[in-house]
Amino acid sequence: MAPAPATTLDTADHPEVSNEVAIALINTHCVACHASSPGHPAFQAPPAGIKLENLSLLAMHADKVRQAAVDSHYMPLGNLTGMTNEERQLLGQWLQHNKP
Repeated sequence: MAPAPATTLDTADHPEVSNEVAIALINTHCVACHASSPGHPAFQAPPAGIKLENLSLLAMHADKVRQAAVDSHYMPLGNLTGMTNEERQLLGQWLQHNKP
């Protein structure tokens, strides 16, 4: 078995992140592109068909979001929204506690 990535969080050491914080993060850093009708002018549809407009959708795509935004920092694309490492950690904590 491969070792866990360095960003994997131990839920016992990290309190749950509130749904309000998670909503604020996805509204700030994800929804402009990953929405039914993206607000970003470069997209007519959500990239890869991934919509992140609510917490249910975020939880449904938890593994992909963790890989792209928390572990690899690939998203947000070019970090145009200025997502901080602290925000990535908070998102990772929420995803870990709310994975389906």
